[in-house]
Amino acid sequence: MNSTSGFCLLGSQTAMMKSGELMSLSFFISAGEASGEHYGALLIQALKRHIAETGQFATFFGMGGERMAATGLERIVRSEDVAVMGITEVVRHLPRIYAEFRKLKQAIRTRRPDAAILIDFPDIHFKLAKELHQLGIPVIFFVSPQLWAWKKHRIKLVQKYVDRMLVIFPFEEQFYRERGVQAEFVGHPLADLPLPTISREEFAAANNLDPAATWIGLLPGSRAKEIRANLPEMLNAATVLYHNYCLERGNPEFQLVLPVAPTLTPAQRALIALISEEGRQNLTLRLVDDARAALYHARASIVASGTATVEAALIERRQIVGPDYAVQRVGGSYRKHCRHQCEHRHPHERPQTQEKCVLHLAEDPARLLRYLAKVAAQRLPRTAPSLCH
Repeated sequence: MNSTSGFCLLGSQTAMMKSGELMSLSFFISAGEASGEHYGALLIQALKRHIAETGQFATFFGMGGERMAATGLERIVRSEDVAVMGITEVVRHLPRIYAEFRKLKQAIRTRRPDAAILIDFPDIHFKLAKELHQLGIPVIFFVSPQLWAWKKHRIKLVQKYVDRMLVIFPFEEQFYRERGVQAEFVGHPLADLPLPTISREEFAAANNLDPAATWIGLLPGSRAKEIRANLPEMLNAATVLYHNYCLERGNPEFQLVLPVAPTLTPAQRALIALISEEGRQNLTLRLVDDARAALYHARASIVASGTATVEAALIERRQIVGPDYAVQRVGGSYRKHCRHQCEHRHPHERPQTQEKCVLHLAEDPARLLRYLAKVAAQRLPRTAPSLCH
């Protein structure tokens, strides 16, 4: 589908597009973590741009952070209120999470969107997928949970409640198709992002850094529990580096740069500041808002395993990666469970480069819209008129 052929979507509430008539489309879109929230903001921008080219408009509601809100999302739930990590964190915050979950379900039942786009965050989104499926709303899951690595039993939820799985690594497409799931590799959303345009001098001035100094990035993760577990260890490593590299060898002192995720609450930001102040010792440490710029300008970075490792690789910067459950400390029983589940890895797969990446949703949102149309058409009664060709 292209902008000249027009855009149409068959959803739970089919709309007939007449000549000269403006059709409104409603999307439920949900992201619960910093990386997914970033992708959600890019996706909303791309969808709005594409739909506007067809002379129509769309509304978006659901769960997201400030970046998604800035692009036009009506936030029913703030992602920073539900972004927790691990079994113990979920259990501890269960009453609050359940209350937010009920808000989302109520909004879905009341508004009946034309389609739903769920971005990663499987603990919440698989439950939402079930609710959406029962209401006859097409479910598009973007950014697959790592079912190929652990918790493979969740594939049954995907098979039952997800209409399309859009994956960001090539091997994931085959994994799902072999299990009867309609899946397609669409490339990594970060692969075509331009390099940061802010200069080193501008970044230094904005964050009270010395542009002539060596900068070391610390990226402990975007969730509060990740930060509590990882940041003290990263600061310890930085201290050892300081003593070995600077004091003993007489090299110039370096400065630490710590990006803070936009999905963190003020209380969580205050916790980061407290941990940083206690652990930095004599080192200069600055909290910054732009993770990509921090990675780009840092001489090297210590990065918790996750999206930031892909970002660092794509902008070709040195990094030390914390392996799963090594940097992230978890409870003993959960650690044993993870060891049991993590039985299949894909170390040979690397993030796609800008030249090799096949498709990026922000560059070709029509691909996603075609999926939505096809999925919706499959779910409608046979007597329903077909609006897409």
